[in-house]
Amino acid sequence: MKDRPQENDHKLMDKINGRRLAATVAALACMLLVVGGNTSASAGSCGIPDIMDINIQAGCPGVKGWPADKKKVVGFSHKAHSAGYLKGNSEYSAVKYHDDFTCRACHHGAASKQDITGRQPCERISEVMKGSGGPEHLKKYYHAMCRQCHVNMKKAKKAHGPVKCRGCHAGKHDVKKGEQK
Repeated sequence: MKDRPQENDHKLMDKINGRRLAATVAALACMLLVVGGNTSASAGSCGIPDIMDINIQAGCPGVKGWPADKKKVVGFSHKAHSAGYLKGNSEYSAVKYHDDFTCRACHHGAASKQDITGRQPCERISEVMKGSGGPEHLKKYYHAMCRQCHVNMKKAKKAHGPVKCRGCHAGKHDVKKGEQK
């Protein structure tokens, strides 16, 4: 008689896959730092942009399989996350990190700034997506990483980021015209 997977085996695999998704989202967000200079504010200390555009479909149009960019993320506060929000909150993140290098929370596998900026971002994004189910799962990745951390912090009654759609998304986005509806 063959061994059948136990219920706990499925739960473990779901947990592992969820962490892979979260790690992928982190890597994607990190790589956007260097995609076409998509920052809407001046760079802060150490070259960390204050505000940046994390809508990677527009930044890496050559990657095949992106889902339609239906809801644009507006005004991602990159510097505030890296220098402030993430400090002391590793326990709420899908990817554990240390306060001396919070970049790892969103940039999976990064141990240094060079790990983040040392390669062509779209090439790295493509590789990360292939290893994590494909680019068609982008929304799932971002929600597993970003929104889930916000939800976890809210449950712990800590200051937290948005947990509802409109908190991050301004509404439907017409990618061709570049305007929000």
